[in-house]
Amino acid sequence: MDELIIIGAGPMGLYAGFAAGLRDIKGRILESSYTYGGQVSTLYAEKKIYDIPGFLNLTGQDFINKLYEQYKKYQDNFPIELNTEVTEIIKENDYFIVNTTKGRYNAKRILIANGGGKFTPKPLDCEGVLDQENILYTVSDLEQFRNKKIAVLGGGDSAADWALMLVDIASEVNLIHRRDNFRAHQSTINEYAEKGKILTPYVAKRVVGEKHISKLVLEHVKDKNEIELDVDYILVFYGVDTTKTNVSEWGIETDLEGIVVTPNMKTNVEGIYAVGNSVNYPGKLKMIVTGLGETGTAIGEITNDLFPNRKNNNIYSSLLIKE
Repeated sequence: MDELIIIGAGPMGLYAGFAAGLRDIKGRILESSYTYGGQVSTLYAEKKIYDIPGFLNLTGQDFINKLYEQYKKYQDNFPIELNTEVTEIIKENDYFIVNTTKGRYNAKRILIANGGGKFTPKPLDCEGVLDQENILYTVSDLEQFRNKKIAVLGGGDSAADWALMLVDIASEVNLIHRRDNFRAHQSTINEYAEKGKILTPYVAKRVVGEKHISKLVLEHVKDKNEIELDVDYILVFYGVDTTKTNVSEWGIETDLEGIVVTPNMKTNVEGIYAVGNSVNYPGKLKMIVTGLGETGTAIGEITNDLFPNRKNNNIYSSLLIKE
């Protein structure tokens, strides 16, 4: 039986795995997605994040990489089970049954750290789209776009921000939106327009190429005229579909903003804790740094809960780590 199961391998889940391993707790991390990193990796991999103390020039993926390197010190204590979605939690006396899409686990304690849920990018839906290798929904490596022809589809901040970041790297960038006006910040659009091309109001009509797309055909929304672009990559930023776990079905109290927790990150179900963007309490701020603090609090409480008679449960980490 696991001592602790952590649900979610985003920033809070990775840090929780490290913090729990540091205190000699053993268990596993269950992640519904195909990779770790959560929303930060999915949506902000190459974007700068600024609310991590001590780091001024840190991308989302840099941050996740650092968290993962830290977590790996105790990965034997908390292996990550990917593509494993929790479907049910059942309380049985002094332990929990955790049913998942890959089987059943038992645990003494549960920490929910799955953020806002599972994020799936909305796909490009036009003629000719199969599973081509150069249709991308996230950016993990800016260098792959150097001296390439890029079509960026979307009208929000993600589309505009990436178009702006790529315009000095790629040989050509076209920012394409189905409306004349963008939802993105106008200052970003203005800055991008000084160097890149904007095509509005156009929609993707079809793509050419079975394995690798070579051309993107656009249709004007009003006059239906078509234009053809040579492309090396198509970046699609149509937003994401969010799948949120209905934890209330497991007996966990929620409100309109998330899971209701106490100051020590306990839910109403004894033995289940929650942290990060999935929780709510008076004054809650949905920030990475806030979630990390919540995670430290939760692991401290879980340690005391599991080992009430053990000395030095919550001493400084520098005294716990044995190099």
